[in-house]
Amino acid sequence: MALSGSSFGITTNFWVRYEQTLADQTNVINNANSLLGVIENEFTVTTGWFGTPNNKFGTGNRQEVDLNQADTALPGGGFSFPGASNNGYANPTNPISLDSQNLMSDAPLPAQRVGMVFIAEWVEVLMSIRGNWNAGDSSGEGLSHWSAITRFQQGHDNYYGSFVANWLNGTGTPNQGTILPNAARSDWVTKTYTGSTVSDGTFVHGDGDPVSYGCALAFIYYLNVQLGFSINQIIANYNSNLASIYTALTGDNSNAFAIFLGLLQTVYPASSTASISGPNRNNPFPIAHVIFGGGKNTFGKDEAQDIINTQGGYVPDAFTLFVDGFSKNSFQSLGVSVGTFGGSFAGLAGVTISPSPLGVKFESGVPDAAPQHIEIPYDLTIDSGLLPSFPASGEKTFDLSVSLNASTGQISGSQASMQFELLAGADPYFANLNANQSNLPYLSQDLRVFTVTPKIFDTPIPGVPPLADNVAGAYSYIQSVLSRWNSSANGFTNPNGPDPFTTILPDQGDANQGDSSVNPFTVQVSLFGINILVSNNYNFAIARVRLRGSAQSQASNVRVFFRLWTTQTNDTDYDVNGAYLSNPDPAGKPGSPLMGAGNTTIPFFATNNFSSQTDYTSGPNIQTLTIPDHQDQLWAYFGCFLNLYDANNVINGAQVQTYLNGTHHCIVAQIAYDDAPVPQGVSPLSWDQLAQRNLQVTGFPRYSPSPW
Repeated sequence: MALSGSSFGITTNFWVRYEQTLADQTNVINNANSLLGVIENEFTVTTGWFGTPNNKFGTGNRQEVDLNQADTALPGGGFSFPGASNNGYANPTNPISLDSQNLMSDAPLPAQRVGMVFIAEWVEVLMSIRGNWNAGDSSGEGLSHWSAITRFQQGHDNYYGSFVANWLNGTGTPNQGTILPNAARSDWVTKTYTGSTVSDGTFVHGDGDPVSYGCALAFIYYLNVQLGFSINQIIANYNSNLASIYTALTGDNSNAFAIFLGLLQTVYPASSTASISGPNRNNPFPIAHVIFGGGKNTFGKDEAQDIINTQGGYVPDAFTLFVDGFSKNSFQSLGVSVGTFGGSFAGLAGVTISPSPLGVKFESGVPDAAPQHIEIPYDLTIDSGLLPSFPASGEKTFDLSVSLNASTGQISGSQASMQFELLAGADPYFANLNANQSNLPYLSQDLRVFTVTPKIFDTPIPGVPPLADNVAGAYSYIQSVLSRWNSSANGFTNPNGPDPFTTILPDQGDANQGDSSVNPFTVQVSLFGINILVSNNYNFAIARVRLRGSAQSQASNVRVFFRLWTTQTNDTDYDVNGAYLSNPDPAGKPGSPLMGAGNTTIPFFATNNFSSQTDYTSGPNIQTLTIPDHQDQLWAYFGCFLNLYDANNVINGAQVQTYLNGTHHCIVAQIAYDDAPVPQGVSPLSWDQLAQRNLQVTGFPRYSPSPW
């Protein structure tokens, strides 16, 4: 070994040396000089990231950096690179040993590669000073690679592959041996990999597994790019795992890994091999998950004419873009904007799409730095130019598409679309979203769930007879509620009258923001537990259907089906061969609901259990809706008794309770109207003939204040 002497390579904070016995000395010296030209600037940048004390380096303690590792020419062509190493901080310093790139003449790449491996090792020295990071584990190795990419990306890209793709796909070669110790998409955010022995007896070091430090690298990019935190903040707030940074900076105690992985999987699903495109193959961010929420996306021709006549064609809150992935702060700092709308609906004459004056709405009660549910509402204005686009009979469907942009271009994963439908006839619909209430799309304002406990209070709804404490009484009660509310004499069918969902129906205080609860009993306990009263609960669902048009406009034989999903799922899309199975009516359209394929859904009724119900022959869930004189709108009510806890409620040989898995479920109401069939594949979140409400269904009681 013969390293260059003190006549070469001295700077304020470094002594850069090179091995004089290596082959191709011209290359070695050129690479050493290239590093010398940038090394003090890199010192300023990186010590700024770490907040390194001023007294750690300088003319009295220069960091030695040795270009002393030789490349190897491979027999079949190509080269093998030796990498680099360090032994942490010392005074006097421990030398950093670097790949000299002595055999490489493909300028400027050799200098980029040397700079890259220097940064990777140098920041590990700074980690040892900082103290809260460990260069020998997955988190420290992830930060090492983030730093090297940030300062010398070209060199990193020409030296390594994508470690983030290694993590997503479960690929790559460990630094020790050939067997990867960890699986694809494993959690190295709430955990930190420190090393383990694999099946052949090899011990893979904490910084030797590309899967675990690929996860760490991806999460650092998530914090930096997606959530907008500076690297200084990221480095300063680390405490044993990467999730600690997320919690400290966002103020959110949620599972950071689950949020991070969930967002990534909207673009890189586990079912396919991930390949990260773009200028940095280790940085998949920013990502946005965007869905349309349909406030009003079906229109009857008479309805459209009435909207034009009575309110100048203005349709407020026609749809909302729901955006997930950003915090309020990062959404604003990235300059996220909505692109130009495309699709056949956007091109229709007589249609104008405009942002709602309510503007972008951020999630209430969530810290500005934390990921949140962001809403961007839009209004429509229609005019007579649209009327020729309506079909002479039946319905015609149009699509609307959009994506989001940031200052860097289109945001990955942000492409979304929905459908609009124009109908020749009437258009009974739900208004699922209320922009003023900022309700979530899976908590429809037109589908409500409520509970009555007759032993405690048997007349919670004015004008409705008391609820008898038995199953027959529950079916009678929901029929009485619907009969009263559908009587025009009581004012609830007129949208200008009282809204029973907000003024009468019990337990609706959090209906726009929280899941509804369904419990079998209410328990009241006196002080010291001397007296305990257990009372039966009866749970109900009511849906409000809207109709608009000129006076005496009519929609005949409008049905509403109520289905409860038997397990937690994100898939409530309309599938006539799946969860939405039904018996046909005389026209071959849905006539009454059946159990979903594979027992995915359970139907509920207002007249009786499944085998004896008459909801769709003479019951309250089939109605002819007629707009009265002197009105242009009508509200109509449909409902069911959620008879979950009755041992006699048996479908296909099993009590309905046995079909339920877990406690998190949802109920979907479907408008089944022959002249406006629901299209296959649409979602309750974006189609106004489907309404969804999430539920907590448990066998546990709810508790009520003691009467004693």
